[in-house]
Amino acid sequence: MKFTKILVLLGSVFLGVILSSCQSVKDAYDYTYNYAYNGYKSYTNNSPSTTKSTSECSQDIVGSIIKNGYMNNYTLVVSDMSIRDGRVSNLLRKGESFDYDGHIINHICTSHVTDMGHLFDGAKEIKLSISDFDTSNVLDMSYMFANTRSFNQPIGDWNTSKVNNMSHMFYRARSFDQSLSNWNVLSVIDMSYMFAGAYHYNQPMNAWNVLNVVDHSHFISATSVLDPEFMPNFVEHVFSVSVVSGK
Repeated sequence: MKFTKILVLLGSVFLGVILSSCQSVKDAYDYTYNYAYNGYKSYTNNSPSTTKSTSECSQDIVGSIIKNGYMNNYTLVVSDMSIRDGRVSNLLRKGESFDYDGHIINHICTSHVTDMGHLFDGAKEIKLSISDFDTSNVLDMSYMFANTRSFNQPIGDWNTSKVNNMSHMFYRARSFDQSLSNWNVLSVIDMSYMFAGAYHYNQPMNAWNVLNVVDHSHFISATSVLDPEFMPNFVEHVFSVSVVSGK
């Protein structure tokens, strides 16, 4: 399957790079090309046991746009900076597509993003589906969904293997209650206040490998509904300082 290559110049400060085509995630099974309802391209595995739905574009230049389906809809390849552009923010939070040089942007690809800290902090709503975000290069997710009112999208298939900071990630996320049991959190060092104030959260995290977590203070609130058996098995790190006196 060949994707249309578009060579246009984006003049925006955030998006000003030459455009190219995009590449979607595949595995060894047989795939059928599909166009999802919100316009982004995905490959659905014909095997009943496995489905890939990550929008991946690591081989594409930041600022590239990828045609979605047969209509004038495009996915934008974003960076740490352009993902916070006002138009992109409105797309994510309000579901408002925007026009760029005659191309309608209605989805984004996040393969190049390393910092998602505070991305949705305080958002009243997140209308665009973010379940397909490629988070394989993200290092910081601190405060990502802090103080959100209605967010409850399934993000359990995200690749979190490189994330080292999840502090306050779901702090006061009032509606969130999705399974994250498949997350790889081995690289995480800070989980302080991660679910503090997330009063509805009650999903198992006891299978997480949290060997490298140094700070898990106030991981949940005293009034949390989380089943005690679902808590991660944190390791208490003991640090000692030796003082050697001179003679």
